[in-house]
Amino acid sequence: MKMFIYKFRSEWLKTRRSAASWLVIAGGMFIPLIFLIIQVFKPQSLSTLALGDKYWDAILVQAWESTGPLLLPFGVILATSLIAQLEFKSNAWKQVCVTPQSMPSIFGMKLLVILVMLLQFFLIFNLGLIVEPYLATWLNSDLPYPPASIPWMKYIKTSLLFYLSSLPVVALQYWISLRFGNFLISIGSGLAMVILSLFLIRWEFGYFIPYTHNFYQFFELSGHSILAIDVELNVFSLLFFIVITGLSLLNFTFRNQRG
Repeated sequence: MKMFIYKFRSEWLKTRRSAASWLVIAGGMFIPLIFLIIQVFKPQSLSTLALGDKYWDAILVQAWESTGPLLLPFGVILATSLIAQLEFKSNAWKQVCVTPQSMPSIFGMKLLVILVMLLQFFLIFNLGLIVEPYLATWLNSDLPYPPASIPWMKYIKTSLLFYLSSLPVVALQYWISLRFGNFLISIGSGLAMVILSLFLIRWEFGYFIPYTHNFYQFFELSGHSILAIDVELNVFSLLFFIVITGLSLLNFTFRNQRG
């Protein structure tokens, strides 16, 4: 257990040299800050004054409408690529590979850091959504306080579903980043797939494209499912993550050159 903590801490400290940690914080705070500005200066469109008792449910859908389909995948692509590219950027793969660690251990710890950073984003994002109406009320005394009963479980469940739908994107971007060692290839391919997903979400088998899962998840949340057939999207997301991660691990372990 001590060795596990030591390895994880070692990988986590490397993120200080990357913009990924700042990206997670900025990404998690972005939509709550936008909502805060709107509620303070234009409370008639999006605030406790306009939404009343339906505030928490309405703001949840509004927040994920702005975040889930595009901002979250873009953020995942950027953060995953930045973390996976750390050793390529500093030409440190040779030093890493001679440490007393197995290739699966190196691969797994770096992936675990990315997954924990993704959890960090969801935590910041949800805390921001919960805190910002109280800040808005403090800054604009005309606004009433939000309803006292916060639907915690609904917020947690929604975040968990979007977390699951993001896992295949993490796995694919991690594989691409480790395989090619070129930041532009990793970012470019990821962004191209997200844009392509906009045209594939209406396709009957669009769920076979992992980058469409966040789109489907949002439409499910809003009550307007666009899946052509009835499938367990969360199961598909988890299966894609496991299969892609397994193939990536094999490729990483048995490849002769890493950087």
